[in-house]
Amino acid sequence: MAETELRAGVTIELLTQSELAEELQSLRKFLRDLDPPAPTIIKATTELTSDASGNIGGGSSGPGALVYQVPVGFEAFIHRVRVTAVGYSPASPLQGGELYFSRNGPTLSTVEFFLPVSGTVAPVVITDGSNSAPQLASGETLVAFGSITDNTTLFVGLQLRLWKSKSAIIGAG
Repeated sequence: MAETELRAGVTIELLTQSELAEELQSLRKFLRDLDPPAPTIIKATTELTSDASGNIGGGSSGPGALVYQVPVGFEAFIHRVRVTAVGYSPASPLQGGELYFSRNGPTLSTVEFFLPVSGTVAPVVITDGSNSAPQLASGETLVAFGSITDNTTLFVGLQLRLWKSKSAIIGAG
């Protein structure tokens, strides 16, 4: 800081040009964090088929089947999940078995949602509001695993809200 004498015995401190530039950059980062960019709404659909034993993603001990991966630099909130099955309808739903959707691998400790809902595996629609929607961080995956009727094809549709991750916003120049 530079000092300038105004009159005998009184001084004020002024920022140098480089100190001012540094403070303004810090303020820009702070303000970007307060007002993040608007989210992007996307819809993604994945096809999953159970094997001859009825397993999806290798069953409860398999690697899980990839449903969605969050792009690096973003966070995703899952607001709507739609599961339909070929050959099944609301009048004649797929019942029996279980299907789990978990974060980063097939473990029960990271399950975000599961089926059946009221005995029905498909067709179902699950919705979540802004405050309760499952959140996936930058690069994380959503995988499915479980066991249903053998050789059954499911379509899993997601509606997600993608936000630029806070670390990407703060790191922006």
